[in-house]
Amino acid sequence: MALNTIKINKLGLSPKLAKRIDKYKTLLSALEKKEITVEVENSINDLTESINKLDLNNKKSSMEVTKFYHKALSIVEKELGYIPPKRNMVKWMIIGMTIFGVPLGVAIGAAIDNMAFLGAFIGVGLAIGVGIGANLDKKAEEEGKVLNIESM
Repeated sequence: MALNTIKINKLGLSPKLAKRIDKYKTLLSALEKKEITVEVENSINDLTESINKLDLNNKKSSMEVTKFYHKALSIVEKELGYIPPKRNMVKWMIIGMTIFGVPLGVAIGAAIDNMAFLGAFIGVGLAIGVGIGANLDKKAEEEGKVLNIESM
């Protein structure tokens, strides 16, 4: 069994919708090169068929394609562990700022009665998070768990 393809003629589509359909096609071609389970394949095929059935004259169709794209990425990430490039770096950058930066800034700022340190330590937390995330992305790359796509 193979992944279904998008059967939409891009001629006459808005540039935004055409770009989003191309992104979904890129995801499908990246998944073709990886080993996926039958359950994941069936889920992705259902999403692809939903895209094929969309009313392309509807203004919200590009948002629907984006929704299906992110749903497919979520399924692939949860079930198979494949991630888009830099997924961990972005996630850990946010975690670093909120878990490390803000509490350290508040604690040190309150201790010396100068809350200006809150802003300084947000940057420190960002750097810590980027370092952790980049390390996790490097590990995923070595394991072959990174999909050859760009995030939308």
